[in-house]
Amino acid sequence: MKLSKEDAARLKDIDIIEQTRAARRDSMNLLDEQGLAALALAVANILDKIIKEPESIIKEYAK
Repeated sequence: MKLSKEDAARLKDIDIIEQTRAARRDSMNLLDEQGLAALALAVANILDKIIKEPESIIKEYAK
């Protein structure tokens, strides 16, 4: 695939390695945020169950 002169000129000023590292950092940050959101949702669901049905929780873990 040949590059046009315009594309070659644009790519000449871009550091591909640095752009790749920046993209990797951004994706890792998003994954971290996604993991924290999933953990927060799980904790919220557990707290909701404890508040709504404390008797069933006590019976289940008092065995």
